[in-house]
Amino acid sequence: MKAVNEDIGRSTGCEIFEDSVEVDGSVRTGARLTVHGDITIRGDVEDAVIEADGDVRIGGGFLGTGTGMVLCGGNFAAMFVQGQRIESKGSVEVTKAIVSGTVFASRDLRTGKDDGAIVGGEIHVGGSVETAVLGSRRPVQTRIEVGVDPVLALRIEDLEREALELTRKRIEFLKNMAAIEENSGHGGAAESVLDIRAVTDAMQADIVAAGEDIIEMRKQMVLDTRAFVRVRKVSFPPLEISICFSKLIHDDQTGPVVFRRLEDRIILDTWNTE
Repeated sequence: MKAVNEDIGRSTGCEIFEDSVEVDGSVRTGARLTVHGDITIRGDVEDAVIEADGDVRIGGGFLGTGTGMVLCGGNFAAMFVQGQRIESKGSVEVTKAIVSGTVFASRDLRTGKDDGAIVGGEIHVGGSVETAVLGSRRPVQTRIEVGVDPVLALRIEDLEREALELTRKRIEFLKNMAAIEENSGHGGAAESVLDIRAVTDAMQADIVAAGEDIIEMRKQMVLDTRAFVRVRKVSFPPLEISICFSKLIHDDQTGPVVFRRLEDRIILDTWNTE
């Protein structure tokens, strides 16, 4: 494991670590880190971008103006999150509060059992969400979606966009090839047609490969109908809760409560809250 005994800032450029790293300081605004392992940061992370193959652990908060992002192949943990984006292929654990954050996690999300809170923002997790407080006395919209792996869904959306863009470009190339063939009397036309055909064939192969990846990923999109949203103390409206695509707009203060899915609708369980 590599040890960094100072803050990491924009001036260091894009730092790449080939192994796990421990930062005995903070990661400042503008920094970009790529870590082929786990990363532990003793201080805060401001408006920085961190990509890690493994876990990301922040001793302080992940905060700033909303331009920061963490992408991790493992779990994410921090004391608090404010206005930033997290994509985790594992679980997310925040000791205090997530305020106006955007979270995508393949597994579960937990905040502190006694004083943790989720206030505003959007939370998308493949498993369940547990928090002490959900929403705020202020009229802040909070959206929670559980039961569907959002990281996998994001990857499918990316592949669909890539396939669509490749298809559009291939159609343009084919139109150009047709125009050249119509004017085949010009010198070098045959060679140009061959070059364009090679490019369109390569594009078609990429489109087919993307389609196969999309089909395979869709097979992995198993809905977790047992997923829930547990609020140990109180929830404040307005709330939008979605469990496996069933949606509930909740406009009343309540708690303790567990939002569960029953058949194709969401119910409020105020009895079995543990």
